[in-house]
Amino acid sequence: MKLKKGFTLAEALVTLVIIGVVAAITIPPLVTKYKKTTWIKALRVNYQILNQGFTKMVADNGVDFIWDTDVFSNIKQGRCQSSHNIQGTNCKNFLPKLYDYFKIDSIGTLDGYKFKYMNGTENIHTGNAIKLANGAIIISYSFLNFDENYNTERCKAVTEAGGKMCAIAGDFTIDINGLKEPNTYGRDIFEFLLTEKGRVVPYAGNDFAIYYAYPDFSIQNINIRKGSSSSIYYSCVSNPNAQGAGCSGYLIDVLNWEMNY
Repeated sequence: MKLKKGFTLAEALVTLVIIGVVAAITIPPLVTKYKKTTWIKALRVNYQILNQGFTKMVADNGVDFIWDTDVFSNIKQGRCQSSHNIQGTNCKNFLPKLYDYFKIDSIGTLDGYKFKYMNGTENIHTGNAIKLANGAIIISYSFLNFDENYNTERCKAVTEAGGKMCAIAGDFTIDINGLKEPNTYGRDIFEFLLTEKGRVVPYAGNDFAIYYAYPDFSIQNINIRKGSSSSIYYSCVSNPNAQGAGCSGYLIDVLNWEMNY
């Protein structure tokens, strides 16, 4: 009779070590890819929700500018922002109107919320926030009753240059998965602007760049405003000290929703 030979203990250990090494090499990238896919999906959903809500607001009122809607007309003096008292003059009647266009869980304080910039710098949010029903949180916001930079001449020039934002009606920062980590700019935290027509556009994106380039629409002047700029504030990854405020524009308008950074 011939005896069947099995694996020796040494051979089994070597096999396990090889499997462990392969797993250590392949699993982390897969996990990272899964996280990025999840963040992109959540960003798309919230981007659509916000765009639909504000554009519907304008359409329902049959006006050209969001400032003239029943909602924004409640901002009497300048703006309503997250650092203001929600019972103050500009926010008291404005914020409750948002419930008519968005599924909101609550509007109130979010003191102690910790977040990071792309460069690893930590910060703490103090003030109010808007928690959506899907768990996303608008951790800071500022809505205006008029943009003093708006005029027909500028709007015409911006439009001819390919821009779709003639004026700013607000800006806000959203954490697409709420209090869940990583709470980091460019990953689950993104900044956006609200146009006079109720469109939501990414911060440091194409429309942002053209709007701020006026009246000099040279390529160089436009590029320094984009998320791929070397500027610490506007950049996403092109500067080692990038804060990541421009990651929304870089991700959406430059990388076409591919988080390859």
